[in-house]
Amino acid sequence: MEKGGADVQERNATTGWVAMHEAAFRGHVDVCMALIQLNAPLRPRTPDEDTPKELATRYKHREVVELLGEGRGGGMCVVCVCVC
Repeated sequence: MEKGGADVQERNATTGWVAMHEAAFRGHVDVCMALIQLNAPLRPRTPDEDTPKELATRYKHREVVELLGEGRGGGMCVVCVCVC
């Protein structure tokens, strides 16, 4: 994404979602981690006002919920993927 110049904040024209919404909705913790490393916002809102963490919670993606719940500077290390 970074090398290709992709915008992590670009919204899907149909859904209004950004990449973080899609990754959280699908439970892709590795993609969420990569987006965080690219400084993607953690709490963008969908047109229905859902955050990525709310989507992950609704669809029971516990690892994503924990990652997004900690945010930057929390207990989850986004560099080494460990609990610090």
